[in-house]
Amino acid sequence: MIVMPKSFQDILDRLKGETMSDFHDLFIPNSPITEDVILRRYPDRVETNVHHLVTHHSPTGYEWGYEGSGSADLALNILEAILRAMRHDGPLTECYKGSCFRLAWQLHQDFKHEFIDKVPHEGGVIHYPAIVAWITDHAPDVLHKHCAKCGNMIEPDEGHLSEYYNGPICDGCYDLEK
Repeated sequence: MIVMPKSFQDILDRLKGETMSDFHDLFIPNSPITEDVILRRYPDRVETNVHHLVTHHSPTGYEWGYEGSGSADLALNILEAILRAMRHDGPLTECYKGSCFRLAWQLHQDFKHEFIDKVPHEGGVIHYPAIVAWITDHAPDVLHKHCAKCGNMIEPDEGHLSEYYNGPICDGCYDLEK
């Protein structure tokens, strides 16, 4: 089932009810995913700065370094978080618990194989620019939008809402509207 969010509040509403205590891994506060993805393993726990936005493969939490269900959910949640940071607004796909962007769902297994499975067992860092570049390389037509006024391509992290046009407008057209 595909669901389109009506607003940012709809996205926040999807997160209600999720608690980190439902999972064996711990969240690292004050380390935004838009800087880097941090993965740490200790004898009694794992820690990461990736929020549990959706659960589909692993109800117990994240893992890395092998091709398991925890690695799949980690990949899915990294892509979901990065797409949100990129202001992606595509259709949603329902998961076991919650929903995610269809694009995150479509890409997460490949992302898992290329990034998550290769992280050492002890943990590591996945750099934010590398993730954005990977997403952009694997879904260029989906991520780029076009200005509703002039038709020029708008990068994923650009664009402005306009009260006069149905869709985002580029920086140049936005400046002319002021």
